[in-house]
Amino acid sequence: ESQIRAMHKRWEQSTAYEERIDFRDKALFLVGYFGAFRGSELVGLNIENVYTNRSKLVIELKKSKTDQAGKGASVQIPSRLDELCPVKALEEWQRSLRRREGALFPGINRHGKAGLTPMTTRSLSRVFLKRLERTGTNTAGISSHSLRAGYITDALEGGMSDAVILKHTRLSSVDMLKRYYRPQTGKLKLLGS
Repeated sequence: ESQIRAMHKRWEQSTAYEERIDFRDKALFLVGYFGAFRGSELVGLNIENVYTNRSKLVIELKKSKTDQAGKGASVQIPSRLDELCPVKALEEWQRSLRRREGALFPGINRHGKAGLTPMTTRSLSRVFLKRLERTGTNTAGISSHSLRAGYITDALEGGMSDAVILKHTRLSSVDMLKRYYRPQTGKLKLLGS
């Protein structure tokens, strides 16, 4: 969460030219972190699978790495009362995008125009690392997967129960959960503290 807060400070200093990319990236990282998404899940989201109200986001995953049968899952992300609210960030991004269907997080060209196809996981990692580098963060060993690992690490260090974390992250076992625990990412505060 501390790295996301540092990126937020940079977003506040955006020029109009950078604003659209900033809207996307802020929503991308906040939804990715608070939803504990894998990179492939995050870039694979479509607008028509996301529902919002002021209290939460509900995101319908059609399939994921551990759901090869395609049963899907519903991921709920509560809103927050601070600048890191994923609900507000996603609503701002969707207003900027001006679409009702298609890729939620498309690539954006150098002129600020959003494409029709989703960004790739490789692009997601490049954008994430570039944003972190701008905050002065050492990016060695960090990738877009760090959003998911960071959420799990923060939740474990904050005392959230394994059962609650497993349900939210869509992991199947405590052993898998422990693989995501990365205390070397720093002492981060629990989501709402």
